[in-house]
Amino acid sequence: MTQYPTPSSVALVARIIAETFDVTGAAARENAEGLVMLAEGWGGVGAAPVDWDLQVKKHFGERLKWKSEVVRQRFLDDKKSTFAAYESYIRARK
Repeated sequence: MTQYPTPSSVALVARIIAETFDVTGAAARENAEGLVMLAEGWGGVGAAPVDWDLQVKKHFGERLKWKSEVVRQRFLDDKKSTFAAYESYIRARK
C-alpha cells in the first residue's frame, strides 16, 4: 500500500521552504513531500503536532541555500543556546 503525504501539510511545508531557502517552487514542493511523508510515517493517529518551521530549518539548513543570512544565523544561535541548555541540565543531573 502506497502512502501519500497530506496535501495541506505539503503545502504548508513547501511555503516554509520557499520562504526560507533559495529554491524554485517545484523544488520546495518536492522537498516538502519527502519531509511530510517521513514525518507522517513517524506519527500516525494521535501523534503530537509537528513544528514545521523548526523541522524544515533543521532538515534542510545545511543542504539548501538560505535566503537570509540573518535568519540562518538566528537559527544557528538558537540551536547553540538549546544545546548549551541541555548540556547544563545534564551536568546538573550527574
